[in-house]
Amino acid sequence: MEITETVEVTPVSSGQPTTRRSALPAASNKRKRELRGTSEASDDATEAHQRPAPSAPKGKVLAVRNFSRLAMPIIDNGIMSHKHASLFSNPVRDRDAHGYSDMIRRPQDMKSIKAAITAGGRAVNAAATATDESLAGSAARDSSSVLLLPVAEEVVPPRGIVNSAQLEREVMRMFANAVMFNPGEDDVVHDAREMYESAAVSIANFRSAERTAAAEADRRRRDGSDPDDHADDDGASATGTAERSSKRRAVA
Repeated sequence: MEITETVEVTPVSSGQPTTRRSALPAASNKRKRELRGTSEASDDATEAHQRPAPSAPKGKVLAVRNFSRLAMPIIDNGIMSHKHASLFSNPVRDRDAHGYSDMIRRPQDMKSIKAAITAGGRAVNAAATATDESLAGSAARDSSSVLLLPVAEEVVPPRGIVNSAQLEREVMRMFANAVMFNPGEDDVVHDAREMYESAAVSIANFRSAERTAAAEADRRRRDGSDPDDHADDDGASATGTAERSSKRRAVA
């Protein structure tokens, strides 16, 4: 079975497969005002998000070293801190939402997303260790925070999440599932859209920072520069300055 890696995100408004039906209070005018304010913030984040992102060649996945450590604060302090987060904390069971598994072919929830980030982190760490060992002592050793790995189940959803594009797609899938399964203007739909707006801002900011770091790493590779070389140059410059200053004092 061939595994493919894509970076497209399905918008919540078009809806696809996760949330249970539940009786929640109807949306109030206050909620509508909150949604408008959050939407404006989301628009600002979207502008930053639209900057070109690094792309992987066909059959490869961009895997970020330490992605698990970087992403968990976004999950715990950003997405899961939302007031509706409990709706998406765990997988939806058919006994709670009759017919869910028949309609939703790719369910998603925050517990599963966190597990995939952890699993993906293990796969990336193993690949990074192997790469570093194979290049040990070589001038070609790549200290970049980004690895290009072959597409495999361990580094693509649903089993693994190794970059912010995958994280964004799976979080958006979770909200789209809720919109698709729950009818019309059901309260769960309102809550899913509201939480989506907040999550989109958090992830867009995260992706923007990740792209900046990746672009800087690419620039260093293209220029053939090494931070350690610059550190040596700086050290030599500082030593030379100190020597010249000492000579001036001796002459005086």
